Amino acid sequence: VKAQEGNPDSLLNHLKMLIKLRKQYPALAENGDFKAVENGYPAIYERSLNGETICVAINPSDREYEIPMCGEVILKRNCETNDNTAKISGCGYLIYKKI
Repeated sequence: VKAQEGNPDSLLNHLKMLIKLRKQYPALAENGDFKAVENGYPAIYERSLNGETICVAINPSDREYEIPMCGEVILKRNCETNDNTAKISGCGYLIYKKI
């Protein structure tokens, strides 16, 4: 654990960041509504609560996918974004707040 605490890219610190996001964005909490948007690759779902919608796109494959997006990026890994699209590389993900 000590080695991971000092590494900002460690699994431990990544999980801490996800927990922090869950506290920061009420739509990600357990009482937020869940909507599956895409069941294939990448897997895309939305969580909504009180007018706030957070979109999560996860690409567990080794292939790159391009998806439409409209919002403010919250967190991403192995992902390039521009104003209206995201390219998610293998083992990448994107979390963004829809506007």
